[in-house]
Amino acid sequence: MAVSFIPIVGPIISCIIDGTFVDMFNALMKGDWATVGMCAMGFVPGLKGATKAFKFAGHADDVSKITKRLEKHLNKAMKGAKLTAKQEKAALKNPNLRKAFMGERIDTAFKERVRNDPSLKGLVDVTKRFEPGADIYLSADRSIWWDVTTSSQWSAHKKAYGGGGIPLFWD
Repeated sequence: MAVSFIPIVGPIISCIIDGTFVDMFNALMKGDWATVGMCAMGFVPGLKGATKAFKFAGHADDVSKITKRLEKHLNKAMKGAKLTAKQEKAALKNPNLRKAFMGERIDTAFKERVRNDPSLKGLVDVTKRFEPGADIYLSADRSIWWDVTTSSQWSAHKKAYGGGGIPLFWD
């Protein structure tokens, strides 16, 4: 059993010594997902991981500011979200639809708020309704994206859209 941990011990000790682990922990505690992403890239072996880390690091300040702004829009969208009359009627017949309908209402309100935010114009691209892809992309680098989703659906979104994603959970 101890043998299986040998490949991981070196990187963990290295991260503790050079501060990456501490930086990552502090970023997690603050909810600074851009920094968490940069720290996590340090754990990805190979050139591909290093390339992504440098690419992400070049946008870290923008990504962090944009993420905070998007989180504010999500919170406001969540507070005002209500099902339409048709959705309410369908949810009464099939209660399993309620969460999906609520997600659609939050998504619609969130995207509307982001599209109308002058401070985000030119920085992000908003995916149109029912168009495949993440909800928001960084205009300067579409490998960096945000998606409004539930914590249980996040892994499926990462798989579908690739690395570089930042979750915006509504549950």
